[in-house]
Amino acid sequence: MNPPGVTLFSPLSKPASFTSLTFEEALRWGRKQLAFLGNQEAAAEAERLLEEALGCSRATLYLEARRSVSSRDLKQYQQWIRQRKKRMPLAYILQGACFWNEYLDVGPECLIPRPETEILIERFIEASGFSKASPFQFLDLGCGSGAIWLALLRHFQNARAGFLDIS
Repeated sequence: MNPPGVTLFSPLSKPASFTSLTFEEALRWGRKQLAFLGNQEAAAEAERLLEEALGCSRATLYLEARRSVSSRDLKQYQQWIRQRKKRMPLAYILQGACFWNEYLDVGPECLIPRPETEILIERFIEASGFSKASPFQFLDLGCGSGAIWLALLRHFQNARAGFLDIS
């Protein structure tokens, strides 16, 4: 029982406005906030957001678990977690998405490249009969983030592309 007027916090119950958390506590808080995603996805996204906020690797999050998160980084992390709780896509929060071997800028006005689209690139490379040095041209209408044409131009050294999107 707490003395009157005193509230004790465990790492799991620290409110979002608490200003001093370790990496471990911040991850625990983030996973709890993102629980609606399911355990694995919540853990992965909490890690990803904290990595970005801190500018560090996943390994650092665990190797330096007792290190404190700066107030600036914690504020950014908490903001991103709140956005994700409102179901904003992770790629929009981080303003980028991985596709093929690229990191593409994305935002609400641009569709997020889907992992399934990478299969389209693989199938084209297999079925086209083109070598990496083959010269050919193609057109990508409604190109969105540019994921398809960029992946193909990176793979095929002598290809040329036209691309257009309304946004």
